[in-house]
Amino acid sequence: MPRSPKPFLPSRPCRDPPAGRSRRPADPRHAPAGQQAAHLRQRRQRRRGRALRTELVGRYAKKRRSLPAIALSSDGPLSCIGNDYGYDHVFSRQISGLAQVGDLVIVITSSGNSVNILAALQEAKKLGLESIAFLGRGGGKAKGLATCELVIPGNSGPATQEAHLFLIHHLCELIDAAFE
Repeated sequence: MPRSPKPFLPSRPCRDPPAGRSRRPADPRHAPAGQQAAHLRQRRQRRRGRALRTELVGRYAKKRRSLPAIALSSDGPLSCIGNDYGYDHVFSRQISGLAQVGDLVIVITSSGNSVNILAALQEAKKLGLESIAFLGRGGGKAKGLATCELVIPGNSGPATQEAHLFLIHHLCELIDAAFE
């Protein structure tokens, strides 16, 4: 009868991570309520960006040719760039490496003050790219940086996100109509 393989055992014990760091990411469900809310807002915004990409590459409501689109909120590049350059540069770094003449940069922020969004808009402007900014809370610091700005008034983050979703769907309808 063959012997079962021995389980892998490290030759030396694992070291404890440096103070303030853990071996795996913290579970946001165990974070303070304010951090949980911020985490949920970030997840919703990433989903809206990926949803827009999906509607452009796939289809929204009508059959049309596939359109090129990239969501810069994919987890792999975010982690890599965030760890190497800082999270303030997760989008601008991707724009500088991926964007080509004639591309359109679309940003979504419910505050208008996200440093990584501000850097992305500045990089788009530096490269001469057109940009659309879905902004909230009067536009924040991002107001004036994009080619086209869709500013939702008021101070409610959830209401801003709902309005952004409506505008994104309307944009998809316009794109479908333009490519009939």
